[in-house]
Amino acid sequence: MGTIRLAYRDHDRTPVIFCIKAMAQRHYGIDVDVVHIEEQDAFESALFDRSCDVIIEHIEYLHTEATKGNKSTFFCAPQIQRGLQLVVPQAFNSLDDLKGNAMAVRDLGRPHRITLWLRKVGLEKSVRTIIVPDKEVGRWQQWRKVVSGECAACFMAPIYLPAALAAGLKTFPANEAEIVSLFAQACLAEFG
Repeated sequence: MGTIRLAYRDHDRTPVIFCIKAMAQRHYGIDVDVVHIEEQDAFESALFDRSCDVIIEHIEYLHTEATKGNKSTFFCAPQIQRGLQLVVPQAFNSLDDLKGNAMAVRDLGRPHRITLWLRKVGLEKSVRTIIVPDKEVGRWQQWRKVVSGECAACFMAPIYLPAALAAGLKTFPANEAEIVSLFAQACLAEFG
């Protein structure tokens, strides 16, 4: 039937991606060519420069692309939790340890979710948030601001935890703010 090029950035997506690949072949006779694009600018332009036909994850930039006339179609599923871990220094004992301090917040994804979490745990007015771009510290490496002492904590995807733990940090149990967000796949509205 043909081949669809599916692009992704985060390796934590690979289980679902290879499930999609197997199901597309088995049930629809469609070959899925899985393409890993780690660099942000290349990933964000991939749909529009035809490097891929479908992307999984990081869709926020597509809203501004629509204002430029670049069309895309979304396939979405509701998602309540992202499974992020709160990363803190070894001396951290309680969420109250955040009071008067700052949290490092990743610029990509849904940074507003941290404000909602702080509100949920009653710390919104006593904890500052500092947006730390991936371009400044590396992909999911906001933990570097915790190690340096600039921030008291950050949330991280589990796949990126080993480096933070090796640097002497630890995880601390904390429930996420449950909000409905989207786990989305986006594709071109038209295929050539």
